[in-house]
Amino acid sequence: MQPRKLVKVFDSYTLKELLFPFFIALSAFVIIGLVDIVFSLLDYLVNRGVSVSVIFKLLLLKIPSIVVLFLPLATLFSVMLSIFKSIKDNEMMVLWTSGIRYERIFLPVIVFAISVTALAFYLGEYLIPYTNYKSNNLIHRIILKESIPDIEENTFFKDTDNRYFYIKKVNKKLHQMEGVMLYELQDNEPRVILADQANWNDKYWTLINGKMHKFNKNGFLEFEAVFKNMTIKVNYDMDSAYQKIKNTREMGFRELKQRIDEIGKAGLDTKALKVEYFLKFAFPFTNFIFALIGVVIIFIFVKSAKDMWGIIFSIITSLILISLFFFLTAFFRALGLGGLLPPVWSAWIPNLIFSLCFFLLWAVYRWKK
Repeated sequence: MQPRKLVKVFDSYTLKELLFPFFIALSAFVIIGLVDIVFSLLDYLVNRGVSVSVIFKLLLLKIPSIVVLFLPLATLFSVMLSIFKSIKDNEMMVLWTSGIRYERIFLPVIVFAISVTALAFYLGEYLIPYTNYKSNNLIHRIILKESIPDIEENTFFKDTDNRYFYIKKVNKKLHQMEGVMLYELQDNEPRVILADQANWNDKYWTLINGKMHKFNKNGFLEFEAVFKNMTIKVNYDMDSAYQKIKNTREMGFRELKQRIDEIGKAGLDTKALKVEYFLKFAFPFTNFIFALIGVVIIFIFVKSAKDMWGIIFSIITSLILISLFFFLTAFFRALGLGGLLPPVWSAWIPNLIFSLCFFLLWAVYRWKK
């Protein structure tokens, strides 16, 4: 067979060979993740009378998040298994004797890695925010059977008029609040109201000793006024879906970017939100980097199907790299949240480090040849 036709056959074959171990590895990781969740839910099933159908629905909602979390691991192991199988079946030797370099294996792996990265982006933007939001509602409203109070201390919430509130301290017996902030958009222009105190009667709040700040569309202060008393109506629907502001895992990057812009216009700190925003882009690329690293690890350590020590060293190296990656992700995320690193750097540095790791491993492979 001509080398060019041989390469096309090999590319198609390699892609098919990558899919089977990928789905097997991913399924195994998902099952492990679900088992961990099941153990945490047994108390609700046995002692709180939550039905099996509710538990099953919650598990289904958790699957997309588990899938994205373990995609890099499944990608790494599927690439390593596929390359090892090629060595075992002497397919790599056929390429070499046909005048084709071993490195040609990178092309189908790159196509596979790009596909997995795109899948991670899609799940992170469209499916996971929805399922996380639904599962959290299920936990709070059905499993925990919590009744959402009209007013909670030291938290944000949103009313049905799409106004955002922050309450620092609450005295429910006296119907009094301290440290109240209201944020709303009027004709796409933000308005912020701050009050030292507030009283409430049903849905009517009386704000006491406060200031009103109105900003233009560019975020510059346009109007400021001081007031002693102001009465507003707060439509906080108790029967609606869980109305607290979504957390970052319940938003796609578009919705999170909008939240950052809104909070920024109100003059509030947005670095924590920005860290999570950039992580939504950085984490999917881990699949691409791990796929390339998987190829090099096999090339370095495994020389033949009988090279058991090479296989053992490949597995150990992979486990070390996986553990190191998740440690670095958590470490640099913490630095970003603490303001010690710019948000974009705290999200992308682990990927940059592992990209450097790939080139170092590649240099080792080339040197050993």
